[in-house]
Amino acid sequence: MIDDEKRRILDAQDWNELNRRLLLFAAAYQSKRRIPESMISPEGTVNEAVERTYSGRRVWNHHQVTLLEHLMGAVRSIYSASAKRQVQFNSWSKSNPNRDISAFDTAKAIEKQDYIDKFSAALFAADPDLAKFFADANWHLENGCNTDTDVESALGLSKGQVNRNREKLKKFRSRWLRGTEQTGTSVRKETK
Repeated sequence: MIDDEKRRILDAQDWNELNRRLLLFAAAYQSKRRIPESMISPEGTVNEAVERTYSGRRVWNHHQVTLLEHLMGAVRSIYSASAKRQVQFNSWSKSNPNRDISAFDTAKAIEKQDYIDKFSAALFAADPDLAKFFADANWHLENGCNTDTDVESALGLSKGQVNRNREKLKKFRSRWLRGTEQTGTSVRKETK
């Protein structure tokens, strides 16, 4: 159960705006992680995150993180738990093409995904439109778009629009990395 102070803070929020931003984040996260909607929907995930916060099952330290950041973390956690349950359910059957991946490769993949998740969450909190571009562009690059022209066409954007978004992403990443270094947050820098 949450205390009265947190309940007052929660009740005073603009839930229409928070819900809109969380639904965009959840849909982008779900798409990026390739989690089928048949397993869990963005709406269900957002509702669960809010319910867990109001009930106190997900503790929000309102002195350290914003409500949006807290709820985004709850959404990621719910998706992660759902995906883990699905993997356990599948129990690494013979049809699983990843069964021969080493523990080291698995750890590296988890570390890289954690980096991307943290970056995406920070980007989404700062600029939801740029975060959507980032998620969509990455999805297309991972699913058959091999050239800049392919990505531009898939996104329905001009070369100039794509380049401006790339520059904005580079600047944001640079600021974000500096911020994580200053706060002592552990974020491994990706190399190309």
